[in-house]
Amino acid sequence: YISDPITCWTPSYFASQWVEYTNNLCFVQSTFYLPIDVPIEEGRRTGQTYLISYYQWIPLFFMALALMFYVPRAMWYNVFSHHFVDINAMVDLLTSFDNAVN
Repeated sequence: YISDPITCWTPSYFASQWVEYTNNLCFVQSTFYLPIDVPIEEGRRTGQTYLISYYQWIPLFFMALALMFYVPRAMWYNVFSHHFVDINAMVDLLTSFDNAVN
C-alpha cells in the first residue's frame, strides 16, 4: 500500500506494535462506524455501531476494474501488432470504398 489502508482508534498508551496490530485487525475484519454525535462509551453500551464490511474489498475491486480495462487493450495491441495488420490502411480503404459507393 502507498500509505496505511486504515487507521483505527487506539488508546494513547498503546505501543507502536499494538497500533500496527490493531490497524491490521481492523483492515482484515469488518469495521464498525460510530456516529460522531454518540460518545464512545455510550455507543459500546447501547450497541449503536454500524457495520462497514466493504472497506477491505475496495483495493481488489479497483485492481479488477483496471485489469478489465487493460486486458482488451493488450489483446488488441498484440493481435494487430504481431499479425502485421495496418489499421490505418484498413480504415483508409474502407473510407475510400464508402466514398466511392456514395
